[in-house]
Amino acid sequence: MEKIAALKEEAKKIFLPFYIYCLIIIMINYAVTSLQQGLISYGIAAFKLPGQYMMLQFVIIISFLIGFFIVIPMEVGVKGFFLNLTRGEAEIKDIVSPFKKAYDRAVIILFLRNIKVILWSVLLIVPGIYKLYEYAMLPYIIADEPNISNKEAFARSKKIMTGNRMKLFKLQISFIGWYILSAITLSIGFVFLAPYTHTAEALFYEQIKDK
Repeated sequence: MEKIAALKEEAKKIFLPFYIYCLIIIMINYAVTSLQQGLISYGIAAFKLPGQYMMLQFVIIISFLIGFFIVIPMEVGVKGFFLNLTRGEAEIKDIVSPFKKAYDRAVIILFLRNIKVILWSVLLIVPGIYKLYEYAMLPYIIADEPNISNKEAFARSKKIMTGNRMKLFKLQISFIGWYILSAITLSIGFVFLAPYTHTAEALFYEQIKDK
């Protein structure tokens, strides 16, 4: 596998010529996830007011449905777009591709991933983080193989991440300076950072997928 610096440099060369398209994908995803998070925040605020218990229940149900049926498959769409970008064949419509040909797989597999990570985290934080990295490549695997079974997807992710968990962590932590800059600039830096990190992670998957 390439060294982190070389991988990041290659990622920049890939996404910069298509930056506007990358930004569109990021903003679509951001809008949907922000809607879900906004509903949750509204529900928490409403819960503090008297007589708003029913409103809280309604908001929780709606936010769960948005997360389950839209945010989860869209995660595969975003990862799939950047994966295709590294292969020179990305299109804006990639973000909705899972809704057409991998919807049930995306929803079921990533929902199970979330449940497993939460359960492991409840036991101990470290096992939860370990599992989070073990399952990190699931969205790419689903984007690559829409008809893959639940069992095979988890087994594949575990296999290719064996020996690569720390490498992915080091790649992610190498962007810490960009994250600090984004925070200082009130998230303005995020419009460059998000496509950068997504492309770098997609390249990471490309380099380890055939393990």
